[in-house]
Amino acid sequence: MDAYLLDWLNLLVRWLHLVAGIAWIGASFYFVMLDSSLSQPKRESDVARGVSGELWAVHGGGFYVSQKFLLGPQGEPLSDDLHWSKWEAYTTWLSGMGMLALVYWLGASTYLIDRSVLALTPPVAIAISIGVLVAGWIVYDALCRLLTGRDFAELKAESDVLLDGHVGPERVGLEDHAGVAAVGGSVRDVAEGIGSRR
Repeated sequence: MDAYLLDWLNLLVRWLHLVAGIAWIGASFYFVMLDSSLSQPKRESDVARGVSGELWAVHGGGFYVSQKFLLGPQGEPLSDDLHWSKWEAYTTWLSGMGMLALVYWLGASTYLIDRSVLALTPPVAIAISIGVLVAGWIVYDALCRLLTGRDFAELKAESDVLLDGHVGPERVGLEDHAGVAAVGGSVRDVAEGIGSRR
């Protein structure tokens, strides 16, 4: 691929990843604020519908009321206009994978392989990198299935010890820190997700 075009593509994907990540984190902060600001519903009819908390807010000249249902509305279907905050996360993940492919896989000889540790060919290094991602997904899935109900602080401490430099691709000649970030972020999300369900 032409180096000039590759540089522009790298820049565009990098900025997309940054902006999508900011949107994702912003949406997450909003819902953390929303959850921590909920009060008991004032109307008995809302409690009967399954409302566990509500927040009245003002922004941009309008008043808003947000209601939280733990299991969805009782005795009525979900709205057809249900907004699902998923595209911020999907876009962050997809653009991150795009960056991984552009920087580390297309530039494997420069950025992925450390020949002073192990002289790998680019296809072998890329295959190992993809294998690390697949293994991370398998660990993620296993943790989701096996660790529900464990103490959040204990899980977080164990994942931090595992991921913070004790095991890494540089042991086999790879400099794939973005791949470790992809796996590490997923595994830490499992621990935080289990903790947030308590």
